[in-house]
This record gives sequence, structure tokens and C-alpha cells, in this order.
Amino acid sequence: MDTLEHRRFLKSSTLQEYKIGGYIPDQIQLLNGKTKESLQWLKQTEFGGVIFVFSKHCTACNMDIALETFNKHQEIAYAMFCEGYSEEEFSELGDKHEGLKLYAHEMSCLEAELNIQVVPYMLVVNKIGQIIGGGIVNSYEHVFNLIKPLLRVIEERNG
Repeated sequence: MDTLEHRRFLKSSTLQEYKIGGYIPDQIQLLNGKTKESLQWLKQTEFGGVIFVFSKHCTACNMDIALETFNKHQEIAYAMFCEGYSEEEFSELGDKHEGLKLYAHEMSCLEAELNIQVVPYMLVVNKIGQIIGGGIVNSYEHVFNLIKPLLRVIEERNG
């Protein structure tokens, strides 16, 4: 049986496979009418980084998966793009998870800038800013499979 059978009702343009191998832009428009945000820091990391994309309006979005990953693999740089969260929620999350970069976003901007069309989603970027993985994430196992290349580099470096 096709493991993607559950997707047969989606329009083909709704869920495209993410093109791996491109580079993350230096700046990105996350909110309509606002200043672009710099993503240069992703190219200044020792091992690479992960961008999680969530929406408060998404029932499948589970931030705990991202936070678990952040806590288990501190060598990797992390950002969470969050749609629909209040400044208070951002502040609370930032206070509890120092080093986690938080950004407000609108899905229309992410689709235009990064071709991300669904949430919960994750991009994996190597230390030169190349996108080496991406996909829907709704379990730690999904996240772990996507970050394996970064973990291998860390393991090789640490011997």
C-alpha cells in the first residue's frame, strides 16, 4: 500500500517536495510590511542549523518536539518561526530556552521566500548555508532523521 495514500485529497500544488541543495537567503521577509530579518547567523555556525516552522492555528504543530531537539543537541543552532503567537508567549519561550532564536512569521511570506507551504515543517542547513534537508515534522523521530547529517559531522569532529 502506498504510504502517501492519505495525501491523495491534497492538490498537487499544496505539498511539493522541498528542493534540497539551494542556499538559505541572507535576509528573509517574515511579516508583510516589516523589515527583512537577517539569517546570516546560519552561515556563521560551527556545524549548521535547524529552522522549525509552526503556527498556533495548526493542531498538528507540537513545539515540544523542537524544544526536545534543542535540548538534546545543543551543538546545532536553532530558530523557530512561529505564526500567531503573542509577544508574551515569545518572551516566555525565549526566557526558558536561551539561545533559541524566535521569529514571528506569516505563512504567505514563508511560501514566497522559502517555498514552505505547510506546517509543522523543518529545514536543515549546513554551516555554509546550504539546505541539506527539509520536511514535515510531527515526531522527534522525523526530526532526528532530518538532522542525522549534522549529527554525523559533529560525531566525526568530536571523534
